[in-house]
Amino acid sequence: MKKIYLLLFTIIAYATSVFAQQTDDLGVEPVKRCVTAELLESFLKANPGSETTAQFETWLSQKIAERKADPFKITPNVTLPVVFHIIHDAEAVGSGRNLSQAKIIQQVLQINKDFGNGSNSAYGVSEDMGIQFALAQYDPSNKPLAEPGIDRIDLNEKGWDPIGSGYTVGAANPANNYLTNTIKPNSIWDPTRFLNIWVSQWEANILGIATFPASSGLSGLNNSETNLTAGVTISYITVGSIFSPSSCTISYGRGKTLTHELGHF
Repeated sequence: MKKIYLLLFTIIAYATSVFAQQTDDLGVEPVKRCVTAELLESFLKANPGSETTAQFETWLSQKIAERKADPFKITPNVTLPVVFHIIHDAEAVGSGRNLSQAKIIQQVLQINKDFGNGSNSAYGVSEDMGIQFALAQYDPSNKPLAEPGIDRIDLNEKGWDPIGSGYTVGAANPANNYLTNTIKPNSIWDPTRFLNIWVSQWEANILGIATFPASSGLSGLNNSETNLTAGVTISYITVGSIFSPSSCTISYGRGKTLTHELGHF
């Protein structure tokens, strides 16, 4: 379902790009907000046969031209099912990394506001994308979820490494990527049916990461996104909304990190 809406997500990515440079309420920058570009660059260096950014932009430009040539080709409004994989260390629900259902609901409210242009954005390029998000009602086996859109994962039950100061994502060392090598393949839900979002604590106080889509129809080319990695990763301290910011950090807990990362995605 991603390819259909790639152009719309790209517009949102541009509209929210300023997010990565902003400081917090106190004018300081104690965290690394987004490492999507850096991780993609590292992947391209390690995999020289992959699709380059220039090739992707060329493909995208062609798609934009095709859309302009056929103004009556309208993408219908769609709602995407979302699952939040909340990774915690046996914390009680609503404590620490094991976020409450209320915070997840507030986060979905925020991304729906942002993608529907309902947050009174000051940017002239903002637009209603015709995309909304809803918490998944069923798991991959079509069993009803006790908490819609929430997959709580106790790392101890999975046998995963302790979180420590944050799971590695390849930022400091591309070869050391616990997120991609262990967490995602062992928790992802079918990415053709669900939008996967991983929530926990990540290395170097990173707030957000997104896999980046490749263009279709380019033989022999690929990029870092696969059916075992596709999705968005955010820090638990960013989950919330402008209406009900996360109590653990008012600076980052307004839900805008996920909006930004969905733009990349």
